[in-house]
Amino acid sequence: MTTKDILIVGSFEQFVQNPLALLVNARERGDVVKLISPDMEFPYLLSNPDHIREVLIEKKESFIKSKNLQVLKVIVGEGILTSEGERHRQDRQIMQPYFNIPAY
Repeated sequence: MTTKDILIVGSFEQFVQNPLALLVNARERGDVVKLISPDMEFPYLLSNPDHIREVLIEKKESFIKSKNLQVLKVIVGEGILTSEGERHRQDRQIMQPYFNIPAY
C-alpha cells in the first residue's frame, strides 16, 4: 500500500449526508483515499481487497480505529464496525461465514 494513492476527497459530515456519493467519489480517485475529519484524525477508505486484507488480517495490530467510530456507534450501535478487542473478535467470528463465497 503506497501513500501516493491517498487523496483528500471529503469529510465525515459529507459521508453522513450522502454516503453513496462520497463512496463513488472516493472510488474514482483510487484504492486508498484519505478523508478529512473534523477532529483532524485522517481516516482512510480502502477499496482494494489486498489493502483491506493487509489492514484487517496481516497487520491488524498496527492499526487502530478512529475516534469518529465512537460517534458512529451512537448511530448504528455496538457491532463489528464499531467494536474493539474481544467483542470485535467475537463479532468477526459470527460474521465470517457470510463473507465466504459458498455462503452465497
